[in-house]
Amino acid sequence: MSSSPDLLRTALAPCTTYAFDLDDTLHSFRAASSAAATAVFEHIVASTNTENPTLLHHQPGNNATTTTTTIDVPRLRALYTTILKAKTANAFADGATRTSDDYRKERFAALLRAAGLSLAPPSSSPSPPPSVSDSPNDELESSPFLTALAATYKTALRASLALKPGAAPLLRALKARGRRVVVTEGPRDAQLWTLRELGLLKETGGFVDEVVTTGDVGRAKVEEGFWGEVLRRIGGGGGGDDRVLRAEEVAVVGDSWERDVVPAREAGCVVVWYCEGGDGEERDGVLRVDALDRLREAVETESGV
Repeated sequence: MSSSPDLLRTALAPCTTYAFDLDDTLHSFRAASSAAATAVFEHIVASTNTENPTLLHHQPGNNATTTTTTIDVPRLRALYTTILKAKTANAFADGATRTSDDYRKERFAALLRAAGLSLAPPSSSPSPPPSVSDSPNDELESSPFLTALAATYKTALRASLALKPGAAPLLRALKARGRRVVVTEGPRDAQLWTLRELGLLKETGGFVDEVVTTGDVGRAKVEEGFWGEVLRRIGGGGGGDDRVLRAEEVAVVGDSWERDVVPAREAGCVVVWYCEGGDGEERDGVLRVDALDRLREAVETESGV
């Protein structure tokens, strides 16, 4: 259920900047990343369960190197879910010096180790099982195989990218209302790539004026000071001045209660919780929309579009 158009219009009236979360707010990230991860799992399985495998499976309790059909997509998915939670806990706040490929290769290397997989040796002699304490810079992490997995992921991700219904019309309608900024967790290169692929960047004919990532700020969205730094960065509007936006001038739109709504509200921003399809429990005093078109309709009415 959405807040009433009148309530939305009143709350948004002072706003000159509209800050959107990207993943699962403007595009269907979970679906796209799930499809990309599945492509990687299938690549790994195909590289293991074959007569001349690229990967070798080390059976638990057995130093012999064997190929086996026990490496399958469901098992890899379960292992990867655990790895993903651990590896993304800092919300890519260190992303100023790391690329999306760096992060992905690190996760895929951890997945191979967790599954008991290693690169097949060039000779016929078996190699010892890999250790979970191996250095991130070992042979596995620098191997062409991980580069191939990263490429597989990116290709499948591109094929699966899709805007949320109403995203482009909403951003277009906001042009007359102020600047449109994406504030997102993730490596900057990956988020810019996603925005380009979706046709949203202003520089390529899209609607987004500016992008700020957790890597740029050096903090996760949930960390103290994140939104203060975002307001400072976008205050000059790209003009080089040091003006800091007032929080009440910024409308934040996001799907996550914990990572989008709560931190932005605590910073004093106007917040619209995007609960697609009406998901999410009712919260007193919280603006919400169940579809981006609801927000667009309120904006267009206010602007006389």
